[in-house]
This record gives sequence, structure tokens and C-alpha cells, in this order.
Amino acid sequence: MHSPAVPRWQVELSAVYVLWLREMLHLVRQPVELAVSFVQPAIFLIVFGLGVGKFFQLPQASVSYGAYLFSGLMAINVLFTALASGSTVTEDRRAGFLREIVVAPVSRFAVVGGKALAGTTSGLVQGLIVLCFAPLVKVHCSFFHGLAAVGILVLLGFALACLGILLGVRLRSSQAFTLLMNFVMMPLTFLSGAFFPLSPLPGWFQAVARVDPLAYGVDALNALLLNTHLFSFQSDLAVLIAIAVLFASLAAVLFRSEET
Repeated sequence: MHSPAVPRWQVELSAVYVLWLREMLHLVRQPVELAVSFVQPAIFLIVFGLGVGKFFQLPQASVSYGAYLFSGLMAINVLFTALASGSTVTEDRRAGFLREIVVAPVSRFAVVGGKALAGTTSGLVQGLIVLCFAPLVKVHCSFFHGLAAVGILVLLGFALACLGILLGVRLRSSQAFTLLMNFVMMPLTFLSGAFFPLSPLPGWFQAVARVDPLAYGVDALNALLLNTHLFSFQSDLAVLIAIAVLFASLAAVLFRSEET
């Protein structure tokens, strides 16, 4: 007797899960990285938020600089980790594992989805680590707003992980990926409004910031946690979803070049 054919959607989901699980096993085997990611936000919040931050006057008098920096650090932690997940593409190519992936009978969207979800999970862990320091800077929010903030971190992490994969597919070495990632992260970070509000800045600066995906994540977190924002929350959400779909689609298309 012939065994029944496995549904296509089940094969796709299995591929996504296997790729996600593989990256998660790598993550749990690096406890030093998790320890460093716990200490680093604490140093930033103590030195800049509670120390130097006393010399900064925000447009919103009711919001301290430490509280403002808190939501920015959550987004930046997600940025660094999710974007860096694209390096797994170059590492898999060097090890020969990428060739095995692209010849497997699964869609490129499943490959991108598995790797992007792994990067999203890693970024979410980093973002939630910062969330532990909320009492330190006196950030309080309702359960619903806190849950919505986690959702924004997931959406932001997925979009940035897809961007990292997009970069990793086009580069042939880990060194080149690291150089390009550092080059990309600098403007993304400083144009996002993570360290200072964008509202008092000139119009041209705000216009440039509108093309920064991280700016919408930071703005959405500020709206949920601090009740202050530059764009509307609906705009932040719509842009993040659109960027995630765009980067995932482009990465899936470029993955086809690995087949040749």
C-alpha cells in the first residue's frame, strides 16, 4: 500500500520549523552572548538614562530621558540581533549547507521564513531583556500596551531579519557582510529617533527619517509605552508590515540565484 501524500502546506511548515530550530540551537549554545546582551542595556540606561540624561530636556516635560531611551534601546537591540541573523546565510554558504537548502523541494519563501523567524526570535529575546529594566527608568504601561509592544518587536524583528537575509544572499563572505551591516546600522540607528526625538528637528531630517524602518518601530513603541509619537500608530503598523512583506519577497527572489 502507498502511504498518503503529505500535504504541501505541511512540508512548507516543517521546513520553516527545522530551519528555525537549527538557529535556535545555535543561540542557546552561546550563553556568553546572552549575558553580554543583558549587561549592555543596563549600562546604557544607567550611564545615559539616569546620568547624562539629566542634562537633556525633552519636548514632552512629563517624559524623562531615561524613559525615552528605554524604548529606543528595545528597538536597537532588536535591530542588531535581527539584522545580524543574515550572517547565517554566508556561514551556511561557506559550510555547503545553503546548497542543500535551495535544492530541497520547498519554496524559497519557506527558507526565508524559517531563517527570518529565527532572527525574529533572537531579536525578541534581546528586546525583552531590555524590558526587564522598565522599573529602573520608571516606565509603566498597561498589560494590553505591553503585549502590543511585544507584537511591535516581533514585526520589527521580522522586517529587519528579512533585510539581513537580503544582504546575506548578495554577499559571499562573512567579512563583507559584517562591514556592510555596520555601514547600514549606523544611519538606521541615528535616524530612528532612538536617542533623541525627531519632532524638534528640521523638516529635511524628518523627511530622511521617514525612509528608516527602525524609526517606525521606535515611534510605535513610544506611542505604546510613553504616549508620545511623531507618526500615527496606524501608520507605524502599516509601514512595518509593508516593509516586512517587501524584504521577505525580495529575499525569496534573490534566493533563486543560489540555484544556479
